[in-house]
Amino acid sequence: MTANFVVDSLFVGVPLLGLIGLIIGFALCFRYPDKKLFWFLISPLSCIPLSIYAANFRNQVPDANPLLTSFLALQIAFLAFLVYWIKAARAPAIFLAVASIIYAWINAFFAEMTLTGIWL
Repeated sequence: MTANFVVDSLFVGVPLLGLIGLIIGFALCFRYPDKKLFWFLISPLSCIPLSIYAANFRNQVPDANPLLTSFLALQIAFLAFLVYWIKAARAPAIFLAVASIIYAWINAFFAEMTLTGIWL
């Protein structure tokens, strides 16, 4: 097994896991309808300001780790709270949380490459 195989499988497997979580979570929303599940839209929408910030400060930030670590920590805390709060529809909440955190992680990954100017 080469290093390229591991990297390629991560770049395919992680987004695929997020897509599977999104599909299962969306399908379970029909079985467990709860209006509180709309709160999961905040997570992808909160990625937009990070993308705008990264586009405006392209190649100008030498170390983006504090910003991105705090962004991901806030995402995890918010999504964990949502899973805890939505008790009536816990199954779709878990899958939507997995999809949302993977989306936020991928967004932070590309934002770091944009801010630092170091591309794979």
